[in-house]
Amino acid sequence: MNTKFKIIFGTSIISLCMTAYITFMGTAANRASAIAVHEFSQQAIDNWYYVATNLESPLENTKAGDLSPLIPEQHAALDLVIYGYEIIAPEYQDFYRALDMPRMVEKLHIGINDKGQLQYNVGGVQLISIESQGIDSRGGAAFYLDTPFQLIDQASRLYDGVPAKDNADGEGVVRYDRLNDGRYVMGMFLDYTQPPG
Repeated sequence: MNTKFKIIFGTSIISLCMTAYITFMGTAANRASAIAVHEFSQQAIDNWYYVATNLESPLENTKAGDLSPLIPEQHAALDLVIYGYEIIAPEYQDFYRALDMPRMVEKLHIGINDKGQLQYNVGGVQLISIESQGIDSRGGAAFYLDTPFQLIDQASRLYDGVPAKDNADGEGVVRYDRLNDGRYVMGMFLDYTQPPG
């Protein structure tokens, strides 16, 4: 009887320790991802500010086709910030390189989805765009698709000081919305800091 109790007690303690360890590791992974997403987002919007102002392009020109003929029409500001001179039209490459524009190609994982399109991933989530917050704004945003709710919650706790709500939040640094298919889109809304240069 005493031996059975020891075995049951020992097994229970091991189970509790494993549960605590898995919970801790999940929280640590979400925290690391939240920090990586925040840092990348800040650098991406700062780099866009630097590129746009040096090229005298409106900060709002972030969509595909907005920067033609500097880059091909299928590319957007996000592609320019990531690849830099690699996607610049040949007639503008020397000018662009002379301005020493930033590139971020080594700071994220680039893959190809099942449709043959480029897919950018930061901290384990898909980066889909960067945008200016408006003509008179002092900041921009980076948007991520299919973001796990646990990551949104961790980012919200870190950068807004509050836990995430169930469906949507349109205020603060971390903003998010739940799509009809159940996936979340998250935006990191940040002020421009000192641009590179």
